[in-house]
Amino acid sequence: AATAGLSKCERCEPGTTSGVGSSACSECAAGTYAANPGQGQCVPCPYPLGSERGAVICSFCQKDFYLLQSADPIEIFSSPTDYCKPCPPSAECSDNTALATIGVPAGYWRASPSSAVLTACRDFGGDRAGEARCAGNERGAKQASRRLEEAGSDEYCAPGFTGPECQLCAAENHYLVDGDECKECAPRGAAAGRIAGIVLGLCVACGLTVWAYSMTAWRKKTFIGPLLRFADRSVKYYVGGGMTAKVKILFGFYQISTVLSSTYSARLPDKYTSWTDNLANTISIDWSGFFLPEQCLGYGERLVVSALSPVVLIALLMGTGIALRLHVWRTASPRPKLWAEAALGLLDLTPAGLVLIFCFVPSISASIFRSWSCQAYTISPPNEPLEQVSYMRQDASVECGTEDHESITDVAVGFIVLWPVGSLVLFTSLLAACYKPLQAKSPNALTRATAFLHREYEKTWYWWEAVELARKLVLTGFVLLIPEKNA
Repeated sequence: AATAGLSKCERCEPGTTSGVGSSACSECAAGTYAANPGQGQCVPCPYPLGSERGAVICSFCQKDFYLLQSADPIEIFSSPTDYCKPCPPSAECSDNTALATIGVPAGYWRASPSSAVLTACRDFGGDRAGEARCAGNERGAKQASRRLEEAGSDEYCAPGFTGPECQLCAAENHYLVDGDECKECAPRGAAAGRIAGIVLGLCVACGLTVWAYSMTAWRKKTFIGPLLRFADRSVKYYVGGGMTAKVKILFGFYQISTVLSSTYSARLPDKYTSWTDNLANTISIDWSGFFLPEQCLGYGERLVVSALSPVVLIALLMGTGIALRLHVWRTASPRPKLWAEAALGLLDLTPAGLVLIFCFVPSISASIFRSWSCQAYTISPPNEPLEQVSYMRQDASVECGTEDHESITDVAVGFIVLWPVGSLVLFTSLLAACYKPLQAKSPNALTRATAFLHREYEKTWYWWEAVELARKLVLTGFVLLIPEKNA
């Protein structure tokens, strides 16, 4: 550049340039650089690098790219594509964005500032509730870099929310409502009392119903007679039409379809599942959820309630059958052997017990195996070996692989023996005991009590119900033992 009063031109400093005949040096524009003194013109930055005004080297990534890791500017300049990576899907990357300061928009969350994987926050039943909970960090990503490193994934959550996908309430003893609101949990004692009342009420109602149906003389009464006669006709048409097999097939299908979402992270269209969701909640026997939301009770405690309440119900049912037989036995003359009469009382209500096991074992087994169902989130940078953190799908407050998670899986192992394995052994044992009477076509008390298991099958295939149970257990439960990364 020519300077007034001097006999020769002076070279412009690096980062500046001047045109022919110019009397002053001007800074290079953003996106260009001049590395050498006296350079005639500024050179555009190599793709995909950028620079500020007056730059002597291009050392940061331009818009829609982010800096993977910190390095010497010379190294970045010499290998720009090794350091500048395309902005992750749904993320915001302005000029000079680093991995830790990637802009996470509302409705998205990431497990760590060192991860380039963004997760869309689920609505959990609310209208755009994911955007309300997951506030993102677009409110000044560059200025938030230090806060991101200190707060981790919670930096992307709106006030009052925490955890993976911001689905947990930050306040203790609160639960999520409609995906974007936190409410205080009700006392556990009151919920336990209601559950006990429901179980007792169901037992009493079932007992009274069976007792009333057994009263033949009541068919002629004015009020209850029409109901009993209608029940007789319904049973006649049901049995005559072979409806048991059809109902079992239909019910078995929905037992599998209603756990698609929780077991396989897949879902049928809402028009097929709008009413089956309510049916699934009823069949699941997670009675704690009716009075105490899931986040108010740890999954381990919910699992105990879900797995043991049907056992209590079936035990009460069998006990009622024995008690009724023994009541008649006391007045009988001559009295048969006590143990034989007790066995007959057990067989009297065995059909009802088998129906309950058939209805509940797939969903209860699915609940048990969900103890190993974890949602994985990436926390490692793209250039390093994959590292993930996992949280239980059914209880996002529990990190998988920790002591809290192991205590839940230890309980689940015991319940696997009780329900999936136990029910399969029970069905197989009962059918094996029926082999000779069925082949000889000489029914006895056991074959009549277990008719629910084999009546709809040809004699050659009388054992097929045990195979069908094993199939449902594999599809609804055992597959969850396969780690998600290997699935």
